[in-house]
Amino acid sequence: MIKIDSLQENKEKIIVIVLIGLNLIFFYFCSIIPYNRLKLKKETVREFELKLKKFSKEKEIVEKIYNSKIEKEKEIERKFNESREKIVTKSFKNIGEFEKTILERLKKHNLYSQIIGRVEKLNNEIEGKVYISYEIIGKEKNIKKFIQELENGEKLISLVETPVYIEIKEEESKIKLKIAGYILNLLEKEQEKIDIEKV
Repeated sequence: MIKIDSLQENKEKIIVIVLIGLNLIFFYFCSIIPYNRLKLKKETVREFELKLKKFSKEKEIVEKIYNSKIEKEKEIERKFNESREKIVTKSFKNIGEFEKTILERLKKHNLYSQIIGRVEKLNNEIEGKVYISYEIIGKEKNIKKFIQELENGEKLISLVETPVYIEIKEEESKIKLKIAGYILNLLEKEQEKIDIEKV
């Protein structure tokens, strides 16, 4: 009897405790769990935003580098085209014209050529450029004038890229050298070859 009465008296307390427990469980599942999920989602979104900012900065840097390289390539191409245009306008039509020009300059300065070597083209040399060996004989001052005229002339002629042998005497001096010039028909053939390889 005493136990039943005490159970009756504590019944309300037990119900209150059970209801409080159910309320706590309900609060946990309806408030705390969704709050934690929302917090986790916010952190994930924040991480993605930080990553996105980082990728955006990296993208900007890559784009700047890419644009810089494109500008440099355009500048190189422009300089190449200008250089090629200059070479084409100052080239000889063929090897015959090149040799004729050299012989005319020799005659003009009272010089003569004892040995004319074969036409050479170096493997690593710029396209269309050839070298011809000469042994030129005459007075020293005439040889100097001849060289100055070739170097300062309208056509692209070069004398400084290969070894030069000079023998100076009072009456007749001797110079052995290779004279370089650009030949237009070789340039055109090489350009055709490049164009065909591109296709």
